[in-house]
Amino acid sequence: MLEGAILPFYDRTMVKDPNKLGSIFWQHHQKSKFEGYRPLLPTSNILASFLLSQADLQRLKKRVMVQCPTLLHVSSFTVTCAYTWTCIVKAQVWSGEEVSENELEHFGFVADCRACLDPPLPENYFGNCLVPCLLTAKSTHLIDEDGFIIAANLIGEAIQEKLGSKKGVLEGLDKWVVNFSSINIERAVGVAGSPRFAVYDIDFGLGKLQKR
Repeated sequence: MLEGAILPFYDRTMVKDPNKLGSIFWQHHQKSKFEGYRPLLPTSNILASFLLSQADLQRLKKRVMVQCPTLLHVSSFTVTCAYTWTCIVKAQVWSGEEVSENELEHFGFVADCRACLDPPLPENYFGNCLVPCLLTAKSTHLIDEDGFIIAANLIGEAIQEKLGSKKGVLEGLDKWVVNFSSINIERAVGVAGSPRFAVYDIDFGLGKLQKR
């Protein structure tokens, strides 16, 4: 019993695709032309790491729960993403960047949907099983004093709507590629990876990873 839970599960036939999403995505990518590699980000960027302690996260969660009492997903992920998104938007504006009143900001992330499929996939399923979430808000709303609360509410509601949808987590994904390709990528922030991968716990005999 224990061995079956540890070994990876590879059976992709368990993922039902009644809307033929695989064909839709494949047809879209067939039309895309490869024009060589072009970096999406300028090479002059400055990289930095910022640490949010457990005490910081608890303060942020408490603030959101007080001002958004009906929000179910007030997780560390929700408040961290909301805080990061609003800080990036504010930093761009405060750096002297001119932003119109109706400028739209976008935030994208993915959610694990293994347990939300019908039938649900086991925890040891090996492979990508993620659904995308794409949010949009006006710059003026995010740089406002309540920008963090607005961002947290949008992210929490998106998770709640996607994972709690009675139509299933795959509903609407047939339009996702078109919707994503229509946004201004320069006004978009995306999150990738997961703390569940425990990347910083990896040790190949040289010690744990360190930032230098």
